Amino acid sequence: MQDKYYVVYDNIGLTKNDVSNFDEGCYVNDLNISFYFRYIHNKNIQYEDKFCLLDPAMSQTLYYEDDIECLKMCLECLKLNEKQYIFLPVNDNTDKFKQGGGSHWALLVYQKENNVFFYLDSMGSYIKTATKICKTMLKILDIKIELNIVKLSNAKLQENYCDCGVFLLSYAEFMLEKLNQNKFSVPFDDKLLIETFKGLDQSKVKDMRLDLKRLVDELRSKKI
Repeated sequence: MQDKYYVVYDNIGLTKNDVSNFDEGCYVNDLNISFYFRYIHNKNIQYEDKFCLLDPAMSQTLYYEDDIECLKMCLECLKLNEKQYIFLPVNDNTDKFKQGGGSHWALLVYQKENNVFFYLDSMGSYIKTATKICKTMLKILDIKIELNIVKLSNAKLQENYCDCGVFLLSYAEFMLEKLNQNKFSVPFDDKLLIETFKGLDQSKVKDMRLDLKRLVDELRSKKI
């Protein structure tokens, strides 16, 4: 597998073209997100029973697929009903036959304790597919409540057209770090969210692109 890809990490392979998406001015794809989600999952693996970072392809399937029983079977191994937090990447592609479609990423985070979905969007917009994804997730979890999506006004905004995916990764990493520090014992509220993202801005995201490329080089040198 390593021969086909520039880097392989935990069975996720990135080609040279995939890795080039981490360059400044480029738009990250679903494989880039899967790669880093797997990495930060492993960084926080001692609490993996508390959270799930859903693969972008699976998250998007929640928008396209209406067969709830089929989705439950596909996701059974993730034990979502036991998780306190579920992270769901959202893309604005509405054509399931168009691979790599869409032009914007955002992040949904489901908090079980309060049955709320936090929506983080670095353009301050709202991707309409998010509503369907949230409704489908509640059906998968067998939760019959009124849908509650909280759009975070304090989510930092990008200053260009291409950094939405890197902001998504930053949102997820910052939240997991804060949850890890609190040993997943303190639920998020407005105050904690403001504290969590106070260090996140455009310059931090620019630095993150460099960190991602360094990570790729490090993993490649180790041939993981």
